Order: sequence, then C-alpha cells, then structure tokens
Amino acid sequence: MKVSFNNPNNAVWTGYGHATAKIVNALARTDHSVGYSLPNSDLEIYFGHATDYQFIHPRSYKVGYTAWESTQFPKTWTESGNLDIVDEFWVPNKFCKDVFRRYTDKNIYVFRHGLDKTFQPQERELTDTIKFIHIGYPAYRKNVYDTVNAFLELYSGRKDVTLTIKGYEHVALPEFDNEPNINVIGETYTSFEMIRLLKEHHALIYPSWGEGFGLIPLQTLGTGMPSIVAGGWCDYEEYVGELMVNSTLTHNPFTITHPGFMYKTDYEDLLRVMEYTEKNIETLLPQYYNQAPKIHKEYNWDNIVTEHFNNVANRLMLQ
Repeated sequence: MKVSFNNPNNAVWTGYGHATAKIVNALARTDHSVGYSLPNSDLEIYFGHATDYQFIHPRSYKVGYTAWESTQFPKTWTESGNLDIVDEFWVPNKFCKDVFRRYTDKNIYVFRHGLDKTFQPQERELTDTIKFIHIGYPAYRKNVYDTVNAFLELYSGRKDVTLTIKGYEHVALPEFDNEPNINVIGETYTSFEMIRLLKEHHALIYPSWGEGFGLIPLQTLGTGMPSIVAGGWCDYEEYVGELMVNSTLTHNPFTITHPGFMYKTDYEDLLRVMEYTEKNIETLLPQYYNQAPKIHKEYNWDNIVTEHFNNVANRLMLQ
C-alpha cells in the first residue's frame, strides 16, 4: 500500500509534528511505502485541523487525522466543507471519537499515538529536594497558572520542594522571577536534553484543559515518572493511577478557538494530589518505575503503526 502524508510538519517539539515523524518513520519499516505529498498514492492522510485538509490524487482513499480537545468544532471547520471530502476519520483517543461522531456519519477509527524509545525507564535519585516539573507553556491550555498557584499555595518559600516550568520557543515568565523555588526554562530542547531534564525531576504536574491524546504524560510515565494528570480525556489512565486529578466538562476560557466544553481540573483535588505525591514520593518512584516497561510494550510505535496500517490495508483491500 502506498501511503502519502500531506502535511510535512517538521516542528517535532509539537504534538502533531512529533507524531507525524514517528508514524512516518515506523511505517517506513513495514512493507508499505510512505512519503510526503506523493502522487498516485493509494491512501492520503492529512494530519491536522479540518480546515487545512488537502489532498492530491482524485482517486486516492482520503483520511482526515485530527486531534481535538473541546466538545464542539469551530464554525470554520463545518463551514469549510472539508468534513465531506474525506472517506474516513482517524483520531488519537476515544474522547475525540465521541466529538467527531456529533458531526459526521462516516467511519471514525482511534489511531492512538505511541511512546518513543528514547523515553526509557530511569531510576531517580531521591534527594533532600523534591522536584516537580510542568511542561507545555506557552500553550495556555496546559494550565501553567493552576500549576503555579497550587504549587505556591502548598510550597511557597520552601527550599525542599521546587517547580520547573519547561516551555519552548524562548518563552519567559517574569512574574515568577522572585519565586526562589520556581525555575523557568524557555528554550526548545532536543529529545535527549529532555530525557536528562526529566531524570533530574521526580514528578510531573499536568492539569491541562483536555488533550487530543496527551503525549507529554505518556512520555513521562514511560520514563517511570509519577505523573499528576487531569482526568476525563485520558485513554491510559490505568498508568496514571492514583495521581489522576478529578475534572469536569465545563465552559472554558478558550472558546474562540475551542468552542463548547473542555475538561477543567478540580483545583482542590489538584492540591490534594500534589501534596499526596510530595509526601509519598519515596513509595511512588519505584511503583511508577516498575510499571514503565509495560507502558513501552503496549505503546510501542512500531507495533501500533504496523497493526493499524495492516488493518487499514485489509479493510480497504489495498496491498
């Protein structure tokens, strides 16, 4: 089967760019041929928002592969007519599938993301300082402000608990410059730099307003890091375990870009889970380290991609 991805996104530090690169690389190790914007392909995939869907060959089978975080589509999606030009949709999790079902009668398949082998389990040294990390700023949906507010409410002025805010694109948060136990890293890191940074920290705080899949928590869990994650959207919640924070679908502050409801973290429960993590970190570290190999086995990119595309080829009779 000849497969074309029509969105050469090279921004591998973003969810779409990282996932596209991993899927294409894994698919290249199968019997299927793959490339970007190929003519005369059997299967064309556009991985991105519906307003951007573009296809080349009139007789190819067309797939829109989209992650989304709120319960409604923007009007630009529905008014573009692009929902009608695809033959089927792929989405990264069950929440996305439920949202898409409200807008189309076409087939929708969950094609989840995988876990990069570079995020291998690593034992963390427990020192006199417990180090939390939050990843994703300047994407406000990642909810850096609830993270910081909860951290300061619990640990302001303490030297034995710190928070690192890992952003990208040279961001800065000058309002936290005077907080001695908060550190902001604004530079974009390579995967290997991220691995080193994660090993230096003990737990992730990730109370985001929903996720189309949630690569960041899966990656930190893959390293064996206890990860505090907002509930509702997550298909791998069994691995988050007792560090899942209660959340509810409600109005959100991003309605211009994300109409409808999104999952809002319960702030009081976030405080509870953060404090629980800090007080029980000595027990949690080996617990999450020991489950990490199972996560790598279940979310192996090669296995996920091979199984998905073989199923597609058999279903569409494209060999």
